[in-house]
Amino acid sequence: DRTLGRGHGRRANAMAAIRSYEKIAGAQAKLRVVSFELDLDPLRLANSHLDRFHYLRHQAPNAILGQGEWSSQKFPIEWKLVLGDFLELIEESPPPQLIYFDPFSFKTNREFWCVETLERIHARAQAGTQATELFTYSSSTAVRASLLAAGFYVSKGAPTGPKGETTIASTAKALPWRKEQLLGKEWLERWERSEARWPLTLAETQENSLLERIRSHPQFREAGL
Repeated sequence: DRTLGRGHGRRANAMAAIRSYEKIAGAQAKLRVVSFELDLDPLRLANSHLDRFHYLRHQAPNAILGQGEWSSQKFPIEWKLVLGDFLELIEESPPPQLIYFDPFSFKTNREFWCVETLERIHARAQAGTQATELFTYSSSTAVRASLLAAGFYVSKGAPTGPKGETTIASTAKALPWRKEQLLGKEWLERWERSEARWPLTLAETQENSLLERIRSHPQFREAGL
């Protein structure tokens, strides 16, 4: 099985995952999508303008809005909506294998990007038996430092739109296929010189111990850096 956790919004990522999976689902394991959301109004608005949001032309969005869940009759795909604050529900969610992590930037949504929250996500991922990967649009030094301090291995992600690079954070079980993309010596040297090298936290003071977590991270230690 593959469990995909994500925020909700207008469901672009969830629908992209579902449509992609439908193309290859013949011999694949089941895909379970879990969406967390407090406000369904953006989805309702987008779903009422299908001429502009073509990706929503699918039976799943209406089922999610109406019943809070959807199961494909043709493919091994299930989708469940969890109404509530993600930050209060992390420990209750199933251990994910794929996470689409795209809250607003840390300048406005700092709590989502801080080490304290990322540690909880990492712990939930570690509770599962399979590898977990978190995909995010951000490639900022502070976000990557926070992910490393929380225990994730961090790799360069594919470009998207105007961004030349995104970020993939993984648990150790994903290393067999991510090892070549891991941030290495060049990134570590830039990070040491950066004014944004401090991981994001909820605390008012900056702890040197967080910097040491990054310097001693297995990602760099195992590479002899």
